[in-house]
Amino acid sequence: MNDFRVPAGAQNLEVQFTVLSLVAPEAMRFRYQLEGLEDDWVAAGTRRTAYYSKLPPGRYQFHVVASNNDSVWNEEGAALSFSVVPKFHETLWFRGTVLMSLLLGGPLFYRARIRRLTRQKAELELLIAERTSEVHAASARLAQLAREDGLTGLLNRRAFDAVLDEECRRAHREQTPLSLVLLDIDFFKRFNDQYGHPAGDAGLRAVAQAVTHGYRRAGELVARYGGEELAVILPGLPAEASVLVSEDVCHSVLGLAIPHAGSTVAPFLTVSAGVASAGAGGEVTPDLLLAAADRALYLAKQQGRNRVEMEDGAGTAFRR
Repeated sequence: MNDFRVPAGAQNLEVQFTVLSLVAPEAMRFRYQLEGLEDDWVAAGTRRTAYYSKLPPGRYQFHVVASNNDSVWNEEGAALSFSVVPKFHETLWFRGTVLMSLLLGGPLFYRARIRRLTRQKAELELLIAERTSEVHAASARLAQLAREDGLTGLLNRRAFDAVLDEECRRAHREQTPLSLVLLDIDFFKRFNDQYGHPAGDAGLRAVAQAVTHGYRRAGELVARYGGEELAVILPGLPAEASVLVSEDVCHSVLGLAIPHAGSTVAPFLTVSAGVASAGAGGEVTPDLLLAAADRALYLAKQQGRNRVEMEDGAGTAFRR
């Protein structure tokens, strides 16, 4: 049968052939060739079957020749023509349709892709901006935490030292006065022992808030110097004015009326303050100011606490 069609998607094709011979048929030899696939003849020996798998779509012609037992070949042989039907997506009309769709839809697809990429770029830039803002905010917060005392919210000792050094340089450069105040809560250990550390923390925070409110001129800075001790930098403020404002701060702390049964000064929590000041044109260094303020604070405690003193004795006692 010639010109038969192999259905689309057929996996295997088997072609059987033979020759009529009454003389030694078992000695017959065959060779075959599939035009469109094979360039040379395939020696089949006495085998009478050819096997093919997954032939591509197209037209083919199968040729087979045989030889007798005397090895004389019949060169005319036999032929069989057939075609392999293409699958749906392998047909010319389908490929043409796809090609036409690409030609017509290509510009539309390109523009749509450009719009999508542009939108994705804008979304990515927005996301990067948001993440960058978050990183900056986190960095700023970390920087703040590195300078902040966790209990009171005031500047910590490290930040205080840096600011004091800067203000001393400024005062020397600009020939302006600079004062430093050290404040210490009176009998604070007794307060902690009697009321407990949570109450001590609350009391320290309340005192820190009152002190911060008392020193509120531009440039004035309050820090936690250590334990129950606070330090205040007063740029541009001379000694006498520093003593007066510190007395007001002592009055404010007493006015909090935080009970302190262990105090021998007053029934409430109080503070003592030592003031040191460098006048305009005088020598001013952090070490000198701190040492002078510390001596003045010690003097205030010696003189009965709940008071403000200067190292030279020019301070005044605070009385309710």
